[in-house]
Parts: sequence; structure tokens; C-alpha cells
Amino acid sequence: MSEMLTCFPIVTGIMDENFVGRLVKDEKGKNWMIKCNDAGVRMVEAKLKGSLDDWLDKVDSDKEFNLIYWEDMFHNPYFWSTFNVQITEFEEDGIAIGLSCFHLLADPSCATMFIKAWADITLGRKMMTPPLCHPLPSQRHGNSNSGHRSYTDLINYYKSTIATTNLVPAIRHTTISFQFADPMVRACMTKEYGMRRNNPCKFGKLSGAVRAIEKEMEKIDNEGIMDLIEWLENNECRSSPLMNGCDLICSNLGGIDPYLATFEEGYDPLCVSYYVEPFAGVGHVLVLPSPSSGGAMSRVVMVTLPEMEAVKLCEDDLILNFSPTILMETRK
Repeated sequence: MSEMLTCFPIVTGIMDENFVGRLVKDEKGKNWMIKCNDAGVRMVEAKLKGSLDDWLDKVDSDKEFNLIYWEDMFHNPYFWSTFNVQITEFEEDGIAIGLSCFHLLADPSCATMFIKAWADITLGRKMMTPPLCHPLPSQRHGNSNSGHRSYTDLINYYKSTIATTNLVPAIRHTTISFQFADPMVRACMTKEYGMRRNNPCKFGKLSGAVRAIEKEMEKIDNEGIMDLIEWLENNECRSSPLMNGCDLICSNLGGIDPYLATFEEGYDPLCVSYYVEPFAGVGHVLVLPSPSSGGAMSRVVMVTLPEMEAVKLCEDDLILNFSPTILMETRK
């Protein structure tokens, strides 16, 4: 771990006498800033009775959270770690590795790269996925370009999410996990292709929407990002909006393949889960790769919904038609 962290300055930090603490307030005391203080990663060891296989047969989201160590921010952030690793040893057989981190520092793709790099170093191999750190451009002290027009789309989006976030009721969410076998995924794709041919108008609108989103994404450059950062600071946004608003968010993480993170030869990961918090609004849908034994097109789908909606989803006829394996059910 120590050797691997030398390649992750955002995680391990760098000592500097001018500041202390990983998260500190800026000079005005209004906004959080990331500062490195050489705090490293907090590691916790735990033990569970039984075997990993038996535990997986009865797992739900509450039990999975027991494999993750996390602390809310202290009143003094100097002592608070933004990255935590918990290693849980099952007394009969098996080990679980849980990583939790502040979303400001890493998203699911970055977290997966972190675990893969750790596995590579542990096996004595060369790090196959070294990190790429691209700092934000320097903040502007007054825009010197009189003809500059702010990129307002991002700003308007954050305005709307701030407004809607405050209206979201506190609802208890739960996560369920389905595994769809390779033949079922191919059958679903074939069915969708047939629907596309039979109703080209409907799917033509969908393709047009995708192209429109791509065009908007191409417009966002460094200037647009800095416009948003400056707007957030100037408007003193004390309550950060939810990352993706309050609608149902679907994310395809099929390209990150966490099952390549092998810490010991001959022992591949059995199960991988991701949680993106906070849970609010309608919920999240995460599409993940399956272990290689499931076939090239096999996928795991983790769905986080309000509890009553999650129960209905497990009984939905359309879902059941594809004969999924329910890896993780609702809380019992």
C-alpha cells in the first residue's frame, strides 16, 4: 500500500508548512478546499464468522455496509481521513476489501483504478493502470477578456438542482442487485433491435437526444468549468447540490472491469459492489461487469430505490422474463 500511494498524491498528500488538514476553508472561510497533509489512507481490520460464500448467500445492502469503514467529518478536519480501507477476514475462508472515499476526490472509475494499482503492486507486478492527475486551471481574478460570455448551461443546471434538492423528502432507500446471464443480455439486445425496427420514429427521437447531449458535452471546456466554480464561490452556495440532481440516474460502468484486481494468483474477486451516496430522489441504477465466468455480455445491475419501489421491482414481470439471479435482495 505504501509503495502504491507514492503514485497517488491526491490520496497520500504532501507536507507543507503553510497549511494543515486535508479539507480546509478558504481565506474567506466560505468554501472547502482540498489540501494535502500527508495523512495517507486510514486502514481498519475486521473479522467475521463463517465463510465468504455463506455470507454472500445472505447478503443485503446493510450487511455490505459493514464491510466499509467511514467516519463523518470531525469538527476539526485535520484528523479526518478522506480515504478509508477496511480489510475483513472471514474466519473460515475469504477476504473482503472495502474502500470508501470522499466523492470530491474520486468517482467509481478512480476508485477502481486505485484498487487495481494496489493489486498490481501487491503481486510484485508493474502498475498497469497508473493514475493521471489533471489539475484544474488556475482561478481567474476577474476576467480580462471583455468579450467573454459565461457558459451558463452548467450554472443553470446547478441552480435547478439546488432548488429541487431542498424539496426532496427523506426516504429510506435500499439496494438490490441482479445478475443477467450472457444469453439473457443478448436476448434483450435482440428484442430492443426489433423494437427499433418496428418503431423507428420513437427510437429516432432517442438517438437525436443522445446526439444533442453529446453536442452539449463538447461545448464544456476549461472556461465553462471555471465559470461554474466562480459562480458557486460568488453565490456562497453553502448547501452543495446533489451530484446528479434528484432524478433517476443510470450509469454504465461496464468498461472499468474491477475483476482484474487480483491480489493473489489464482484468486479472482467473486463479487464487486459500488455505492454512490447520498441516496436521494428517485434513485440510482449502476450497470457493472460480471465475473468472467458469466460470459462476455453478462452484467450485474445494482438498483437503489425507495424500499417499496425496490420490492415492486423484484416482482416485475418484465425483469423476471430475463431470469436474473438476485445477488442481493431487499433488507429482511
